[in-house]
Amino acid sequence: MRWHKGFNPWTTEVKSTMVWVQLPDLPIEFINKEAVMRIGALMGRPVKVDRATEEGARGNFARVCVEVDLTKPLLSTYH
Repeated sequence: MRWHKGFNPWTTEVKSTMVWVQLPDLPIEFINKEAVMRIGALMGRPVKVDRATEEGARGNFARVCVEVDLTKPLLSTYH
């Protein structure tokens, strides 16, 4: 949602937001941009992975930024 003159955050309906999702205990073969973006697509519209995930600089978890539709129920976990 873009800001514009007269924008009122108290009355404007927010339908989506960006969230960072941490994916713990991933097998090493899934810690790459393509795999993490596909996993992110299960939760919403994947936007990007963080730099450490993209470079494979972390151990067994990854992070992905996902645009979440707030008009639908939120996922608390995914298996």
